[in-house]
Amino acid sequence: MTRRGYTLIEVMMASALLALVISGSMAVRLRLERYERRAGLKMEALRVTSHALHEACMEGAEAAKWHGRQWHIDAADGRVRFHVQCEVKPTGEGDRRRVLVRTRWTEPGTRVERSVALVGWVAGSS
Repeated sequence: MTRRGYTLIEVMMASALLALVISGSMAVRLRLERYERRAGLKMEALRVTSHALHEACMEGAEAAKWHGRQWHIDAADGRVRFHVQCEVKPTGEGDRRRVLVRTRWTEPGTRVERSVALVGWVAGSS
C-alpha cells in the first residue's frame, strides 16, 4: 500500500491507463497529420489540374494537339511527382470538344495511387 492507501495494483492500473491515453492521443495526432498531408497533396493536384485545363481550353482549336500530352511537376512538399494527362474528344455537338484533364500521384512512403480529374468543353474546328 502507498501512503494514500492505494494498492500497488491500483497504481499500476492508473499508470497504464494514463500511458494508454497519452499513446492514443499521439496516434490521433499522427493520423491527423497524415490526413492534412494527404489533403494538401490533393489541393496541389487540383491546382495543377485546373491550370492544365485552363491552358487546354485557352488553346481552342489547337487543343487537339494535347492528346496524350503529359508532364511532371514536383510538389513543394516531399518530391511528389504529379502525372498530368489531357484527353480531347469530340462531343458530337458541332465543333465542341470535351477536354478531360486527369492528374495522378502516389502518396509518399506508400504505393497508394490517387487521382483527380476535371472536365471542360472547348469549341474549335474538328
